[in-house]
Amino acid sequence: MTSKGMELVGLMATRYLWPGTRGNNRLHYSQWISLISLVGLALGTAALVVVLSVYNGLEEMTLGLFNKFNPELKVQPKEGMYLDAEYWIPRIRKVQGVQAVSATLQSNALLRYQGKEALIWTKGVDGEYGKVLNLPASLLWPESDPRNFMAQLQGKPWALVGVGLADQLALELGPAAAPIQIFLPRYGISLNPLFPEQGFISRPLLVEGVFDLQPEVNRQMVVMDLDSMRSMMGLELSKAGSLEIVCERNASPQEVRRNLIDLSEAAGSSKRVVVKDRLEQESVLLKVFASEKWWTFAFLMFIVILAAMNLIGSLSMLVLQKRSDIEVLGVLGARPDLLRKIFWGAGMGIVTAGAVTGLVLGAVLCVAQEEWSLVTFPVSANLQVLAYPVDLRGFDLLGILVGVTAVGVIFAWFPARRSSSYLNGWSGRE
Repeated sequence: MTSKGMELVGLMATRYLWPGTRGNNRLHYSQWISLISLVGLALGTAALVVVLSVYNGLEEMTLGLFNKFNPELKVQPKEGMYLDAEYWIPRIRKVQGVQAVSATLQSNALLRYQGKEALIWTKGVDGEYGKVLNLPASLLWPESDPRNFMAQLQGKPWALVGVGLADQLALELGPAAAPIQIFLPRYGISLNPLFPEQGFISRPLLVEGVFDLQPEVNRQMVVMDLDSMRSMMGLELSKAGSLEIVCERNASPQEVRRNLIDLSEAAGSSKRVVVKDRLEQESVLLKVFASEKWWTFAFLMFIVILAAMNLIGSLSMLVLQKRSDIEVLGVLGARPDLLRKIFWGAGMGIVTAGAVTGLVLGAVLCVAQEEWSLVTFPVSANLQVLAYPVDLRGFDLLGILVGVTAVGVIFAWFPARRSSSYLNGWSGRE
């Protein structure tokens, strides 16, 4: 079609969506239906923008909370449960960009305190852990110099308890407080169903501090010294579950990660390790967020599809209203494909206006939430951020625009295709 033809299609399609000038400027019933379709598409599009932005915000907030506990890089054995810390730590320290590396060990455990019990995670850490994670800065008790706190604990068994777990057990604090009892599984001991207690070993530990890192960690984690944990589990002093790494301030974690992977490839097959960045450490959580986000997107797109079905009714009414115009166009020599393009253009005008209005409305609501915290979490929720987080992303806006436009293209085509039948019928009578 020539540029003149395209200009005619655009002019007539736009004209059909606005009130006429024959004596009054009131909307025709077909135009009212078109307006309803536009509003429905706009609201559906705005809902998509807001909901996806909230999912993005919750994902960022959750990862931010976990990042307070997760190191920049984590080295884990590729096979088995433990790696040789004495072999790896000196080699990792020589990698350019590595500031500090700490050996850690995690295990399920049972905590018992004054008749109360809780299933927990224990994490054994060495003396370098304070350089990898600023755990002393997260202490609620005791109030001491964070720089010297970890050094003061070396050479004796100790435990740090999360604030949620301390509250659950009504833990008493101070030099005169009773110790907690930790039950850990013994390494290499098969469990006897008749005497299951033989597969575990217990030890009393004095609580030296209460930390506040992340709600889930606060409720389930006890941090203790690595040597005591190895001794209780019957592990060699060279064994560790993982090595946690902090990079130098100007170093790129991804570049350090690539160097560590190269170092792993050069080691023997029995010593190879897996290097994970912060996102990979929470890969399961990210998959859950992504799955929920796109299932929600699909559900809201279904609502948009229902709103777009009004296009069939509005364009069908518009075709009926403009039968006289169709006959005039037939007299002037218009072909059926011209009519289809005119009414399809009118439908796409509704879709485009609805999609753009919805995108703008959704973006404005997200910006308003960021600026003025219009919606907040319940006061009783145990969360550090009161306002619902939102994160408006351009990729989401583009995906929503493409999805809504694709739906509009499909639903605008059917009534536009039928419009040419009136021209064919009129031509037949002639």
